[in-house]
Amino acid sequence: MKEPIQVSFTFEARPWTLNAERAGNRFKRADMVKQWREAFHWIAKAQKPPAFDTVSVVVEVVMKKPLADTGNAYGSVKAAIDGLVDAGVLPDDGPEVIRVLCMKAPTPAVKGQRESLTVTLIGVPR
Repeated sequence: MKEPIQVSFTFEARPWTLNAERAGNRFKRADMVKQWREAFHWIAKAQKPPAFDTVSVVVEVVMKKPLADTGNAYGSVKAAIDGLVDAGVLPDDGPEVIRVLCMKAPTPAVKGQRESLTVTLIGVPR
């Protein structure tokens, strides 16, 4: 039996928040989704990770102050996961594939550190 592994994907940019999404319009939201979805798609393609059937997902956000509320970057997370589906790392993003979604509280960027969102998949590769 195969052992579980973890694979992380990081995009160095400030994740957008639900607050910002709600203040904007649908065209701006569509642009943000496209950017993040494509970014995670290409990050995954470059890393060449194994494919998974089911996973637990842990999300970490690094940002400059003021820190967003925990979970407030959900739109960025959803787009990132969709990008991993597009890249073939995950077959889908429904409950039969993503069994756990954990979003850690954002951490402040230290001097010289870029803002980022990291998605870590934990599961048994196909």
